[in-house]
Amino acid sequence: VGGTVLLGANVTTTGSQSYGDAVQLLGDTTLAGSTLNLGNGLEGAGKSLALNFAGTTALDGSLANLIDLSSDGAVTLNGTIETSGNQTYRSSATLLGDTNLSGSTLSLASGVNGAGNSLLLNFTNTTALDGSFTNLDDLSSVGAVTLNGSITTTGDQTYSGSVTLVGDTSLDGSVGTFVQGVAGNNHSLTFAFTGGQTAIGGGFANIQTLTALTSVSLNGAVQT
Repeated sequence: VGGTVLLGANVTTTGSQSYGDAVQLLGDTTLAGSTLNLGNGLEGAGKSLALNFAGTTALDGSLANLIDLSSDGAVTLNGTIETSGNQTYRSSATLLGDTNLSGSTLSLASGVNGAGNSLLLNFTNTTALDGSFTNLDDLSSVGAVTLNGSITTTGDQTYSGSVTLVGDTSLDGSVGTFVQGVAGNNHSLTFAFTGGQTAIGGGFANIQTLTALTSVSLNGAVQT
């Protein structure tokens, strides 16, 4: 397809869909097929986009002004992907470069393979993080998160919003920062950040067992 393409309905193919120039949504749209190539990105114009492709779909900062974004198939992520609504990834998600995701709610059914890149999250609603987030450099969240399982990064972990444990949790990386502390919900927390002091602010409360394997700086109450 050449020239500007206006999409306002569902487009389903048995093979590939390739859009060489600009694509703009006129209504909520579902694209489905074998593979998708958006050569010049997509202007959402305040609409939602649902993707369902057998092959991996590349998503990046050239997707603009979307409400909801969802993919039933595997995706690669790169750059800044911002939605005013939800982002839902029902299959694997792999980072091709440092990635910023922001919106209302994030759902990652299979976590994220960082492939050595960094991930920044900024969602209005709470984001669930667990051991399915792997191979990340830095991991940061501006908004609230729940933590469960083992989360390991080669770089820093920075939690600027509230942190709540939904299971026993182990965190490993270079530098850890908890701006608003941690609500333990009677779960245990172990962390080992080897690149510098772990900054604990806002207090740690209702933690069953707290284990710090490296040095910490405290600015708030710690209750176990």
